[in-house]
Amino acid sequence: MYSRRSLLAHLGIAGAGIMLTPYERFANGLVDSLIKKAYAEEVNQTPSRYYVNVFFPGGPSRFVFDHWIRTNESDPALNFNPMISTAYTSSGGRVSGLQYKTYNQSGILVPHLFSQSVRTSMGAYNLSNILSNMMAIRGFSSGIDGHQFNLTTQMAPVGGISSMSALGPDISSRPFEAVQYPERGSYNKFDSQKGKAINVLNGATPLKTLFEGLLPSAGELARASNLKARNIAAYERAQSQLKALSAVDATGAKVLKSSLDNARQLLKKGIGDIDGYWNSAVARYRGIINEAVRTQNIPGISDMPIIPAGGPQWNFAMRGSQPDLSPDQDLRSILPGLTIGSLAENFALAEFMIRGEYASSIEVHMDAGIQNVTLKNAAGAMITGNHESDMHTTGAFPAVLMMNCLYRGVLSAVAEFQQRLQSQQTSLGTNAWEDTVLHFVGDFTRVARLDGAGADHGFNQLGTSIISGAFTNGPFVTGNIQKGDVGGYYGGTVGTAAQVEDYNIKGPPRPVFAASQIAEVLRLHENPFRNLANPVVKLNGNTLNYVSSQFKGKIVG
Repeated sequence: MYSRRSLLAHLGIAGAGIMLTPYERFANGLVDSLIKKAYAEEVNQTPSRYYVNVFFPGGPSRFVFDHWIRTNESDPALNFNPMISTAYTSSGGRVSGLQYKTYNQSGILVPHLFSQSVRTSMGAYNLSNILSNMMAIRGFSSGIDGHQFNLTTQMAPVGGISSMSALGPDISSRPFEAVQYPERGSYNKFDSQKGKAINVLNGATPLKTLFEGLLPSAGELARASNLKARNIAAYERAQSQLKALSAVDATGAKVLKSSLDNARQLLKKGIGDIDGYWNSAVARYRGIINEAVRTQNIPGISDMPIIPAGGPQWNFAMRGSQPDLSPDQDLRSILPGLTIGSLAENFALAEFMIRGEYASSIEVHMDAGIQNVTLKNAAGAMITGNHESDMHTTGAFPAVLMMNCLYRGVLSAVAEFQQRLQSQQTSLGTNAWEDTVLHFVGDFTRVARLDGAGADHGFNQLGTSIISGAFTNGPFVTGNIQKGDVGGYYGGTVGTAAQVEDYNIKGPPRPVFAASQIAEVLRLHENPFRNLANPVVKLNGNTLNYVSSQFKGKIVG
């Protein structure tokens, strides 16, 4: 087995004072990654699954999406709080009330959103198809308020153990290890126990930024001679090295042979297709997301007039303002202009990185939530701005429409992403979707105000989810929640964490509970959280199972 240093020496481009072109650096990293992966597979140390962390800044409400409340027919009836609503009721030809509407999918009651359809580049897609690959994880608590604290605690729940985004890079070797887009600033929490680093990207063309980051300095460029010839030579050397290594009777050689065609493709592609891919992929995702967000006549959501009736349940929080809504505006009129932050760019980046096998972990986030909302205020003036994701003062009625729009957009991107990866075979012989785990995380979820006027920081009501082709027999729900009231402004069944019976954590579980369940699906060599929080699910082939039936999430108390 060649070390990276010996590999570079064999490629003929290593040594003191040698300046590498961007393509030479890319080729080196790629070949190194392929050889390490071949060696790992030969000794049954398959690389981790790709991990995509999707962050919802501000902590928007998720009852419509993945913060599931009543999930079993055997669960007690809810103490209903209007802020957990997932659909409207009507009378007199208009919206008049709210309901927690679900339907039964494979024995789990799931929110109304998943009964809806969107369109991808391949045609109509029913969102229920996602559920076979989905696990909702709820009923855990940090016990402490704060946006930054709760996000970073979920990303790195235990000191001395790699953060969620570093788990894969620490046991795998891919050219860029980990990528973050856009920059998370003080919300960044990438801790590697193996000294790996995350590539932080910004701007409108993050892929170009990523590869241009390999460029030498201006002075080095001035000394470079005939870059085109050197790039051709780098490609030929890499190909020659891969052929030579695959021909020998050595550990990893057998696997490397099967990777040669893929290696040739990647080396040829290099960085030349970035602009063409990026522009078309972003446009493709944006079109799909916008259509999903703007869809009219969705049963229980936008199939009847939504006329503001006044009172706290009709509060609407815009970023920087709190307009009183006009009773003359049907809120469905806002739909044609809505967009969602950088969601299209997020998924275009993740698709490229995984289809090219460039990084083990990709962190993305929506930088502004739902944008371009145009409302008429009580004085008759039109106001355009962004919906406020930190939903302290968005009432129950607007929340149903806005959150259904938000998560329709998210799931339409997931559907397109899924279909694109399903058509891509990896160097391991699987399709890329089977090797990918999407993890959806916010600062926190929300604790709902009993009067329906808004929802505050749910640091004792934490919830998250994964969607992954690693298993096909979902949906799953883990973690118990309390039926009883929280107290104060809050009340009803709102997802407050409860103890799991016969579990190795006494009292409501901490964020390490969620980390342990996700680690079970990431295909790590071992689950680093196991001793602190037992996994309650186990993956066998492409089938996920509860370790015991008692660990299926339920309402208690």
